[in-house]
Amino acid sequence: MPKAKKKTKRADPRPLGKLVSYIGLEIKNSGLTGNEVARRTGLSRQTIRKLRTGDFDSIHLGTLAVLCREFDVEVGHLLRYIPPTSKK
Repeated sequence: MPKAKKKTKRADPRPLGKLVSYIGLEIKNSGLTGNEVARRTGLSRQTIRKLRTGDFDSIHLGTLAVLCREFDVEVGHLLRYIPPTSKK
């Protein structure tokens, strides 16, 4: 007996908008060097460098939690969602 095909879920056609990182700005405003942030948070220097330059596609929730604790901020201070512009 042949297997039934699984229904695939279609991608939502609406534009996503984008996430903007303010992590580099938060690090800069802290007055700490990348090495100091790495030492204080336990994150690698390479991770801090990528976060400072915005050279990342994803971020672990644990990393966000560590940064929020270190800088005493909410997640919204580190990442912002910019909705797509509507074109009519």
